[in-house]
Amino acid sequence: MSELMDKWGLEAPICICASYERAVFDMLYNHIELSNQVVPNVQPSDIDDAVDLSRILGWVKEWEQSDLLKHGPAIRAWLETKRSW
Repeated sequence: MSELMDKWGLEAPICICASYERAVFDMLYNHIELSNQVVPNVQPSDIDDAVDLSRILGWVKEWEQSDLLKHGPAIRAWLETKRSW
């Protein structure tokens, strides 16, 4: 896409993306904290090779200590889920 935009003479603004950890935290926050729903189709063991789950767990604990999460235990439970098969 960048090559096509260059060809047309279009400049794209700099795009800063979330880290994998931030993206997972946002997913957990949206599904569990805001919607009080389970996270569909993904388990921690699916992503633990690319995502530092302990970093996310640290953020959850910090937010719990600051009273920013109602469903912190559910988020922690998801992060600590181990695949049984």
